Amino acid sequence: MYISYFTSKKINHIAFLLLIISVSLSNNAVTQSTANNWVFGVGGGLAFDNMNTVNTPTTYESLCNQNEGIATMSDDNGNLLFYTDGAFIYDDQGAIIQDPSGVDYALLGHVSSTQSAIIVPDPADDEQYYIFTVGNVANDNGLQYLIYNAISKSIVTFNFQLAANVTEKITAVKKDDDSGYYIVSHDWGNDAFLVYMIDCNGLTTLATQNVGAVHSDQSINSTLGYMKFNSDGTKLALANSYGNNGAVGWGFVQVFDFDNLTGVISSNNIVSIGMNNALDATDGSTLWTPYGLEFS
Repeated sequence: MYISYFTSKKINHIAFLLLIISVSLSNNAVTQSTANNWVFGVGGGLAFDNMNTVNTPTTYESLCNQNEGIATMSDDNGNLLFYTDGAFIYDDQGAIIQDPSGVDYALLGHVSSTQSAIIVPDPADDEQYYIFTVGNVANDNGLQYLIYNAISKSIVTFNFQLAANVTEKITAVKKDDDSGYYIVSHDWGNDAFLVYMIDCNGLTTLATQNVGAVHSDQSINSTLGYMKFNSDGTKLALANSYGNNGAVGWGFVQVFDFDNLTGVISSNNIVSIGMNNALDATDGSTLWTPYGLEFS
């Protein structure tokens, strides 16, 4: 699992530390082609070709302008459908999707939210997608979702709030039985995971799960950091950039068992990695805390 570190919310750069955790591998993606396009940063774009055995991506210019989280969706043939920075939805040509009155439709994520948005296919309609957003630094926008039709390029269900004042973490995983998806976020100031399920019947709120460390509300930096599933949906990892159990600290990483049949995050076998030495050894002036992570 890769863990990236950052120095503060707004300044300095990211360094990388490699940490390996054994995981079993299988494919939990919708299809490989739906992830062919990657949009990121300020105008960045990469397109992969499944027919190319080397699979060296081509570059293109997108219209996004995002410091942190961006989500992209392609069709089953690998053609770009749309992308979002959590603030707006951009179609395959880069045009911002508008509401029925012709005004650019504003989502309630943020350009400075770690995982500002994720996209989940609607199991009940091949043309539709759920877009989940999280605000920055636990603001009142919190966790929201809408439903978007990628063919008509229209909003089907407008912003709907699921929870307020959540951390900047949001992730999803496909269910083993292919009936739908689990979506997981994390509350702020406590140890509560917020878990939802999407299937052909729509979105269901599952029981809040209190497990793992408290995400302290003593600093907005404790809202920062990624949350990710491993590829077979049996492990859930998160990076918290500041504090633990209500005390000032340098952040931590935790890895949990996840039951893909029930959506339960287990309190058993928690792997906790505390950051005890947070100062840059070169001059002692730079604070390093965990931010990004990825299973390997």
